[in-house]
Amino acid sequence: MRNSIHCVIGELNELILFLISLEAVNEKIFFSPICEGKWSTAAIISHFMYWDRYILEERLEGMVNGDLLPKSKVNLEDMNRLAEEYAHSGISKAQLIQEVCETRRRLLDLLVDSNLEVIFHIGSNEMTVNEYFKGMMEHDNHHIKQIKEFLSFGGSKS
Repeated sequence: MRNSIHCVIGELNELILFLISLEAVNEKIFFSPICEGKWSTAAIISHFMYWDRYILEERLEGMVNGDLLPKSKVNLEDMNRLAEEYAHSGISKAQLIQEVCETRRRLLDLLVDSNLEVIFHIGSNEMTVNEYFKGMMEHDNHHIKQIKEFLSFGGSKS
């Protein structure tokens, strides 16, 4: 069981390695939509940071304490819009990557010292902290795949 916990933490850490690889991406491509009507790479990684912050500020303590958490009152569209606006607010690629990495490291630092097999509830849903973050990794990987596909076409996928 401990190995699966280390696996989850290792996989969550992979986002940082991926983000560092984005430092080599052309600035124009980084801020361009990955497809018509879709977010840019910058907006996608800002999205990671906004949700990591939400978990850090609103959820993690209750999760690792095995609490019954209320269903989130966060409006998904609003949160995602704010993340996209921040990504395109004039922040540099380097600064955005640094901030997203720092936020994920803060989350990982707290998880390393936590019991990830604690069961908590969100509304009527029961899960372990480990299961929650496995789902989060699937979400991360979905977006990472989108970015990699876009970049493999030289930043011109439509």
